[in-house]
Amino acid sequence: MSNSLWPDTAQVEGNSISLAGCDLGRLAVQYGTPLYVFDEKTIQQSFRAFRDGLDAYPGDSTIFYACKALLNTAIAQLLDREGAFFDVVSLNELLLLRHAGIDLRRMRLHGNGTPLNELYRAVNMGIGQIVLDNQAQIDAVATVADYVGRKQPVLIRLAPDITAGSHTHIQTGQKASKFGFNNARMAIKRVQAKPALQLQGLHAHLGSQIDDLTMLPQLIAFLHDTAASLDMPLQELCIGGGLAVATHPSGSTTDIAAYCKTVVTQMRQIFGSQLPHLSIEPGRSIVGRAGVALYKMVGCKTVDAHTSWLHLDGGMGDNIRPALYGARYHAAVVDRPRATPIHTYHLCGRYCESGDVLVKNMRLPAMQPGDVVAIPSAGAYTLSMASNYNGIGRPAVVLVRAGQHYLIQERETIADIIKRDRPLPENIRS
Repeated sequence: MSNSLWPDTAQVEGNSISLAGCDLGRLAVQYGTPLYVFDEKTIQQSFRAFRDGLDAYPGDSTIFYACKALLNTAIAQLLDREGAFFDVVSLNELLLLRHAGIDLRRMRLHGNGTPLNELYRAVNMGIGQIVLDNQAQIDAVATVADYVGRKQPVLIRLAPDITAGSHTHIQTGQKASKFGFNNARMAIKRVQAKPALQLQGLHAHLGSQIDDLTMLPQLIAFLHDTAASLDMPLQELCIGGGLAVATHPSGSTTDIAAYCKTVVTQMRQIFGSQLPHLSIEPGRSIVGRAGVALYKMVGCKTVDAHTSWLHLDGGMGDNIRPALYGARYHAAVVDRPRATPIHTYHLCGRYCESGDVLVKNMRLPAMQPGDVVAIPSAGAYTLSMASNYNGIGRPAVVLVRAGQHYLIQERETIADIIKRDRPLPENIRS
């Protein structure tokens, strides 16, 4: 199989698709559907590609896994074993990592609206860094760090006014974005005036699904020139992540080795011998292609002689990206991957929304209820944005390696969903 969309270990064996030697149809029967299957080897190889690429950097470097792409205990432990640091956006992500056994000093927290209590907990627990996003956050982190009695290491996030990314909802580098400071001088001076803060460097992030590497020199030069113009010692520089990962044959995937080579080359050219600590924050490019979503066909509605709606037992509750971003996906029938496509299907979800469509205009063989469909490149920003819309639980998650499969996340049940609910008090029921 072509690995532009599928995990590294994907193969067609006989009349079925397998990952790491595990038959996807059998996994669907054993664990039920919808089911997300992750290939350990693909996650490892993707992370190692970043690590190997940055080995050419003469200075120090750190790879922060962007947890918002996908986070659970097993995935965190797998990446920790590979030497990853972790970028979190909430206290709950931090606590999940701590539950997985990750050292808080290997974490950084950032976000534009982090509540004060979460900032306090993070500082008090000893988080490695906090990325400051706005003026109120500077004051809040300084206040809690002073109260705790800790000098908190921080970076300042800047908006470089460079537009990147395939959709306006995932562009974060422009000045009009909700993220980052437009006035670097004000931010730096304000942080330097806070004794409880230790300013370590500058941070910027252009957006997601970036496939144009020519923007990297602009970003690196912007951060270098900003620090130089303000006579700021630049101990660390973070250029974010956001590399593109194709989810459809027409999409593009940014080559990790080419990305790292561009970054290292530009850092050496722009900074010369005064190289700062370099950090990056990949997420999608580590887990996106590693995940395959499995759904069962439950029905079909004929539109005309050539097109039908194919009803699946999952949809926007576990993958909202098509509805939210217009993301395009591909699909294959698990037990007939080589069968000749004879009909055009729109693969729609079970949720009560007309926009709940996972794949449009997909040519497949004749389908019957009970057939299992696999959607590749479904590992990033699917489960992490999953919901309980229509009261439906989120899917189970399985990790495969060397012919073995392991349940790493239970299917959510109605008991899990109603556990948070409370009944009306007796005195107001009638």
